[in-house]
Amino acid sequence: MPILVLVVDPRPLVREALTRLLVGEGEFEVGRPVPTLEELFVREPAGRQVVALVGAPALRQAGEQALREATRSGRSLRILVLADEYNEEAVCRLLMLGCSGYLSADASGDTLKKAIEAVARGEIWAERQMVARTLQRALAAAGADDLLTSREREILGLLRGGHTNRQIAELLFISPDTVKWHVRKVFGKIGARDRLEATLWARANNIFPKLERGERAPLSPRP
Repeated sequence: MPILVLVVDPRPLVREALTRLLVGEGEFEVGRPVPTLEELFVREPAGRQVVALVGAPALRQAGEQALREATRSGRSLRILVLADEYNEEAVCRLLMLGCSGYLSADASGDTLKKAIEAVARGEIWAERQMVARTLQRALAAAGADDLLTSREREILGLLRGGHTNRQIAELLFISPDTVKWHVRKVFGKIGARDRLEATLWARANNIFPKLERGERAPLSPRP
């Protein structure tokens, strides 16, 4: 049976171009394109698997709640995002929300077809390192308390507060080398490459510096 594909994008030219690209390919059955995710829900045929090619503007219009609805458990709808720009943070977020793949706007027609076929088979279409990174983040978000030791959570909270390694060492009465060692372990556990990504992860998981709760007096900023 051909793969049923529906194009979702508010831009008429994009809908028409993608539809024309796929129509006539024997492995695909292309339905009438729709401008929004909400309309996709109405048009989605019951009991049949659908691969939806969703343009970035349609995602921005719908918001995360609509995307969660589109990818909820038990639904036979797989989302392949057609991005207008590449952003690693966005890729991880979309995969964590349940999307099946992410394709840049400069991909070729052949790549698009391969991505649709892969997603229809239940695979994830994204760079291998992005899938691994997303898995790390998902596991971390599911068990932040179990993932990090109390010391690591404390240090991550201080990183979130903008403290340098030297300031953290003074606050916790440990050496700067010990702080660096803990920071490397934290980065490895949560899949962060730098302090910015670690800070974003700490915000997403509500990890605050202890000194914000008055357990220690803050240090004066140093040059």
